[in-house]
Amino acid sequence: MKIYLDCAVATRWKVPPGCPPVAGVTTNPSLIFQAGLRVDLPTYLHLVHAAGERGLDGLTHVAMDQFDRDTVVSKRQF
Repeated sequence: MKIYLDCAVATRWKVPPGCPPVAGVTTNPSLIFQAGLRVDLPTYLHLVHAAGERGLDGLTHVAMDQFDRDTVVSKRQF
């Protein structure tokens, strides 16, 4: 079983010592909006980059139908 964080605020992507490893981050347009971020491709690319910087597998469940998936995947450089 993989554990994912469900949050659009990268500074909250932390787990206490002793917790199982986190596989990645899930988010959606509602969470991004609630975090005070723009729901657009640059924001998603920023979140993907932030996930990589924190050693997380990546960002998933981001309503890819809003964007060209190939563009997002090609920008996923950790």
